[in-house]
Amino acid sequence: MKLKLFLLLYLLPLLLFSQELLKKRLYYKEETLATVLFKLEKIYDVKFSYLDTTVKGKQVSIPKKDYFLQEVLQLLNGQTGLIYKKIDAHYYAVYSPKLKRDFFASSSGEVLTKVIIHAYLAKGISKNNDNTFRIEPQELGILPGLTEPDVLQTLQQLPGVISPNETVTGIYVRGGTPDQNLILWDGIPMYHNGHMFGMISGFNSNINQSIRFIDKGTPPEFGGRVSSVIDIKTSDKIPVKTKLSAGFNLLSMDANIDIPLINDKVKLQVSGRRSFTDYLPTITLNKMSQTIFQNTKIAQHGSDNMFYFRDYNAKLFYQISKKSSLAFNSITIDNNLDNYYPDMDNQFFFNDKMKINNKGYSAQFKTVFNTTRYTLQTFYSYYDFKYDNYINKYNSTSEKEIFTKKNIIVDSGISLDVLHAMNRNVYWQTGYQYLAQDVSHAFISITPNIEFVLDSNSAFLQTHSVYADVDYSKNRWLHCNLGFRAGYTTDIDQYTFEPRMNLNYKITDRLKVNATAEIKNQIISQIQETVVNSINIENQLWVLSNKKRYPTINLKHYSMGLTYKRDKWTFDIDTYIKHEKGLTSLTFGFFNSIDPVYHLGENSILGSDLYIEKDFKHLRTWLTYSYSSSKNKFEGINKGKSFSNNKEIKYAVNLGASYKWKGWQIALGWKWHTGKPYTMLEEYGEGIFTGQEVENINQKQLPDYHRLDISATRHFFLSKSKKTKAKFGVSFYNLYNRKNLLDKEYYFDSMLDNDIHLRKRYSLQFTPNMFFRVNF
Repeated sequence: MKLKLFLLLYLLPLLLFSQELLKKRLYYKEETLATVLFKLEKIYDVKFSYLDTTVKGKQVSIPKKDYFLQEVLQLLNGQTGLIYKKIDAHYYAVYSPKLKRDFFASSSGEVLTKVIIHAYLAKGISKNNDNTFRIEPQELGILPGLTEPDVLQTLQQLPGVISPNETVTGIYVRGGTPDQNLILWDGIPMYHNGHMFGMISGFNSNINQSIRFIDKGTPPEFGGRVSSVIDIKTSDKIPVKTKLSAGFNLLSMDANIDIPLINDKVKLQVSGRRSFTDYLPTITLNKMSQTIFQNTKIAQHGSDNMFYFRDYNAKLFYQISKKSSLAFNSITIDNNLDNYYPDMDNQFFFNDKMKINNKGYSAQFKTVFNTTRYTLQTFYSYYDFKYDNYINKYNSTSEKEIFTKKNIIVDSGISLDVLHAMNRNVYWQTGYQYLAQDVSHAFISITPNIEFVLDSNSAFLQTHSVYADVDYSKNRWLHCNLGFRAGYTTDIDQYTFEPRMNLNYKITDRLKVNATAEIKNQIISQIQETVVNSINIENQLWVLSNKKRYPTINLKHYSMGLTYKRDKWTFDIDTYIKHEKGLTSLTFGFFNSIDPVYHLGENSILGSDLYIEKDFKHLRTWLTYSYSSSKNKFEGINKGKSFSNNKEIKYAVNLGASYKWKGWQIALGWKWHTGKPYTMLEEYGEGIFTGQEVENINQKQLPDYHRLDISATRHFFLSKSKKTKAKFGVSFYNLYNRKNLLDKEYYFDSMLDNDIHLRKRYSLQFTPNMFFRVNF
């Protein structure tokens, strides 16, 4: 029955819609080429890709009459001398015939990357020739269940990216854990990237920025993590006039401003967002709160829950000359919880306070000299987590207890990168990076008579890294990148060597094959804490590697795939193998309370990702399918035999469609995946389980997960001059209100009876949201 429903939902749109060719009446007199191309995009529903320098200073005129798009492009070619090449049904490249391959795409020295799949899932997402993805939030089309272009939620629409716990921050890329993802904001490493305990992204997607997502074949310039790279960069483009936007949804409000302080020289971009959940509860907040605080004392006793979040960032950019630029960036992500509830039966009151803050600063200088670009960058990132649990007897100052948990990271570094173009087909890149990381944590119990440190650790590591690679392209058929990264961590006396390879070969105009290989290492990671806090959320700690308890994680990753395009069909498939060493039972939380012994292990992953897309004039349909087999093997666990990873999602399907109609965009999506594995302990009392040695770990499986999401947005103008643009949208998450079981976990309740209990965690149920936004 599921298969029939699946086929019906996917094939029905293909039978109902077909491509139309339409003439449109046009008339332009001595307008800039950039303005005309922008208007043609709206009229013909296409997208033009070009460099600002390519169209700068060019003016065109189009006589009044009806035109097919191809007729317009021929006319523009005659007036400008530029090539207007069709890439697919919706995308065109505009370039000078004198250039076979653009050298540097801007005065600041960015290299133009060739796109092989435009509008991957939606407009604004593209897959590049180097096997990376590029996301432009300001251009992003509608996706199911999203009201606004949330960066981390958008990534979860891609094959091979999944969140087993249904949070936007708990992203597992090809089986890698969330802490193995390197997330950079303008070169600043981020250690906390969510709001509302991971339910929404901590990055404001309404500012002008771009995201580079790398799930394989990582360039040598990126190091320190063994899974994916999410590289977020705010725009350096200086606006002609001040741009202002503001908006709200049912959780927060934000405002952004981009000001040209000095024309073509200096700009200031500032953005701020804050929730109003501590003042105005909404249906969206209530739904999310029920999910976040299930199985906690907040849900059990009721509470006066004062919770809010905020984030803000700023960028000061100075175009020193045509070839040199200087940028200063800052970001702050802040979450605060102040929860109070009484226990009238025992005459106690409780107060939970949690503050999570991640802020960072960076400075970057770029200059281009002849055919070489130099980039000097420095950054500082500070992560501060603090949780306090107050227990106080009514009308008593002596019977008081405070439990405190802290986790602090100070991360700073400096780097020099040199990119040289030998010719238009060969680039080489080399660089040096210095990194200093100071990480500490502590669990402290305080009573009126004594302060007792339950657990603490502090570590400081310095790493020196060098890297080099060569990028070679030939006749638009071959693209190859070969390189390496080598590092030395002084405080643990550790050397690493990481070769990297990325190959893309065009067999025919329709068929391309790719292959990647890489070795990566990671010295900072998260572990499951052994001291559970009162509200049972955010129970993870960042720690640094050492030679005893926390080894360095080592990954080997190989992949091979192909892309085929024909008649508005796109097929993209990729198969991969990953092997990790240096994992510990602390990383996955394998019965830490039941089995406190430290175990060392490894992980092997075999997977495949498939993407199928069919485009029509106003309709886009897609299907993604992912297979992932993730097996762990630990010394002293499960008799040394391999077993399924706690977060293994073996099969996953994402089916979606988006449609444009009279200014509206509508998207519908259905997600399905198999349930996670879990271990069944023997129950010897009602809700009480034995702590004896477990031999068959993760042999059981949770029920299948599935949900249906829908979104709709509309653009319109608020003034006759069309200078003030507005956007309105609604979304419905989990439309048929499916109650999915996400997790079964055992916990040791030392505060009550020293017994082992089972805790179940369920998904977010039907949740509406809406937004309204104005751009001035």
